[in-house]
Amino acid sequence: MKNKIYQSFDKAIEDIFDGAVVAGSIFGTASQPLNLWEALWKKDVKDLTIVTNMSHPRQPTPEGPNLPTFGPINCIIQPGKVKRLLTGFSSQVYSRSTGNIPEFEEATKNVEVIPVPYGNLCTRLEAAASGYGGILTPVGVGTFLEDYCEKTVVDGREYIIEKPLQPDFGFVKAWKADKLGNLYIIGCSEPRTH
Repeated sequence: MKNKIYQSFDKAIEDIFDGAVVAGSIFGTASQPLNLWEALWKKDVKDLTIVTNMSHPRQPTPEGPNLPTFGPINCIIQPGKVKRLLTGFSSQVYSRSTGNIPEFEEATKNVEVIPVPYGNLCTRLEAAASGYGGILTPVGVGTFLEDYCEKTVVDGREYIIEKPLQPDFGFVKAWKADKLGNLYIIGCSEPRTH
């Protein structure tokens, strides 16, 4: 693997183009590459597809909104920057777990939100990396997910066909990487591949 060291976060993302697919995990602030999201927020680019699991909102306070004010949400609320959001944390989840569905819907009103169960999202990314043509999963059969996917029957059981998901760019956070692409996370002595 070729070494690529950039002098700034803006330089690290300068190849992101209009219509690109950008993936990034955001399980809490500790795992988020916030500097990369901020650089993308500043970059003049449009019609992006963001693939993420959306962060849980902060607890409601009288001082401010419930949605996080960091990470991909800053890009999502910029007019024209994000066209599509593939996320495991969607309005359906917001409505059941936090009751702040109006705020989420306001933030994403100009974005096509495609809900994808977490496991399906991860497996679709893995399928693309492995060269698979897709996955068959019972997760989502009989739900709104059928609006986004084809179905098939194998041995009398219904499955949803999830296609591979190949991002153009991936945002990850680690304190060190080796030439094999292993990432070292703060507090871990062993590399973790992501």
